[in-house]
Amino acid sequence: MTNGDDRYVTWLPHPDPEVEQIFREADRAGYVIYRHKGVYTLVSPDVTEDFQFLGRVVPSSAAWRLMITDLRRWLARTAKDEAEGQG
Repeated sequence: MTNGDDRYVTWLPHPDPEVEQIFREADRAGYVIYRHKGVYTLVSPDVTEDFQFLGRVVPSSAAWRLMITDLRRWLARTAKDEAEGQG
């Protein structure tokens, strides 16, 4: 499930396709992603912050949507901080 734009992916694919796509975009932006004991960890490009995300997919619910929203917000904030040199 790679194309020419993706680096070699070292994490196990996330079972939710939307989350996996977010992970791939983060990987291309320089985030480090790994999985340990069912939890994915994303590390900011400047390695000053990390974010944990569940590996299992919770049935579609408001809680799951909130988790995805939190992930997107964290990525947006840390990318902005990186661009502004505030890592």
